Amino acid sequence: MMHERMVVLDTVKLWTISQGEGAPVMLCNGGPGCCDYLEPVADMMDDLVCVHRWEQRGCGRSEAVPPYDHATCLTDLDALRTSFGYERWIIGGHSWRANLALDYATTYPHRVLGLIYLAGTGIT
Repeated sequence: MMHERMVVLDTVKLWTISQGEGAPVMLCNGGPGCCDYLEPVADMMDDLVCVHRWEQRGCGRSEAVPPYDHATCLTDLDALRTSFGYERWIIGGHSWRANLALDYATTYPHRVLGLIYLAGTGIT
């Protein structure tokens, strides 16, 4: 069963959706600027883990409140972790957001259980 909600951070409402039970996983779709498209991936995992997905500021169902930079995406991502009530989670990303997930894991290693890196552009 999926649970869709808007998470209110300090200055913005971000769209999220969750499904499954178990260890928490946050999936980040590519972009920047793309809307969520990782439901098929979440469907393959939700019998093992609790999968969360989100749309970044200015994309899809999330509010368009600047700034839209990489540092803000990292901050928003960690604020989502806090709002879901997790000390640690598995962070995953595809394409550009695979790099965001990797950066999150190296910026906040004490908050990461694992990393899923799908078709990123490499370590830069």
